[in-house]
Amino acid sequence: AVVAGSSSSSESLLVSVLHSLASDPGLQPLLPYFTHFLSHQVTMNLQQLPVLFSLMRCLRALIHNSNLNLELYLHQLIPAVLTC
Repeated sequence: AVVAGSSSSSESLLVSVLHSLASDPGLQPLLPYFTHFLSHQVTMNLQQLPVLFSLMRCLRALIHNSNLNLELYLHQLIPAVLTC
């Protein structure tokens, strides 16, 4: 959903993913995988602005999730954010 196209069905799927990322309290064990995925996808999709925008929306959703502690993963996330 994150790296899919911008059709209306994929947009509704992305909204569902963003809601889950922003509210699910059980995502802490998955944060290393999410941060690696986000940083890798930013690197691989530098010319794809819609994909980069979706990736940053996912990161914003993770930041808004008050149940997560992103501090341990900032060293992976900050270069991706600055690249965008």
